[in-house]
Amino acid sequence: MVENIHFKRNYFTPQFLAHKILVINLSDIAAMGGEPRYFLLSLGFPEDLESDFLEAFVTGLQQTAERYNVTLIGGDTSASKKSIILSLTLLGQVKKKELITRSQAKPGDYIYVSGHIGCSAVGLSLLKASYYLDSDIVLKEGVRIDKEKEKLAKQCLLAHLSPSPRLKLGRLLSSKGLVRAMIDVSDGISRDMNHICRLSKCGALLYYDSLPISEAVHYWAKKLKLSPYDLALHGGEDYELLFTIPPQKAQKLEDEVKRNQLIPITKIGEIRYEKEGIKMCHLDGKSIPLLDKGYDHFTSPQ
Repeated sequence: MVENIHFKRNYFTPQFLAHKILVINLSDIAAMGGEPRYFLLSLGFPEDLESDFLEAFVTGLQQTAERYNVTLIGGDTSASKKSIILSLTLLGQVKKKELITRSQAKPGDYIYVSGHIGCSAVGLSLLKASYYLDSDIVLKEGVRIDKEKEKLAKQCLLAHLSPSPRLKLGRLLSSKGLVRAMIDVSDGISRDMNHICRLSKCGALLYYDSLPISEAVHYWAKKLKLSPYDLALHGGEDYELLFTIPPQKAQKLEDEVKRNQLIPITKIGEIRYEKEGIKMCHLDGKSIPLLDKGYDHFTSPQ
């Protein structure tokens, strides 16, 4: 994570920043059905950074590491000319027979996603519009917003600043042998679905009206004059799990998720043959190509 590319310092407390750099790596392990174990962290801090920032960053990192039972085993530190630069490598493990990749989706598979999508993108939009979290309240330009709207704003801000890795769900899907292909939603549904289809040599049809978009996303998208569906499809950084499963295993999957009281999952489409491409079926029944407008690491600064 590079300052002014992946994050802005005025958006993140050092604790949030430490949490996120670890969680986005934990999410990658979850997407392969693995269990995280150890991590290495290299830090580049500008010379003028306050010592309090570094101390709070380390405290936040320790808290998140303890929460997810991972251990720091090494890394490096360096001075930086202007920006904070964070590089974290996380090591995990999984039995070979339980490993889930992006390349095994088959035509006919159902496509599911966990949780809600679009929340993080709304959170980033709120930060850009001068909304921010101060302890447990949401302020805009120093003034607390209406309490009824505050809960919805807080959901989205925390989705961006302090996401949760779906490790328990990933392990369930892996250990039960229910899933063929999986990826975490880091760059947006449109781009991450494209990754699965490209590596699996298949197409996909997603259902416009099935996308799990929360009340908070609908409310703030309207207020900010944005499309909730564009945010859900292309926003990214939700760190939910996007996966495919044979139809005959779908009911067992849904039952297992409920029985284990995990984050809800939603069926959002089907895997098709490669020649059909990747499409979105709209409410009128017409299918149009799903354009890849997800996050590009070289052209999409925060």
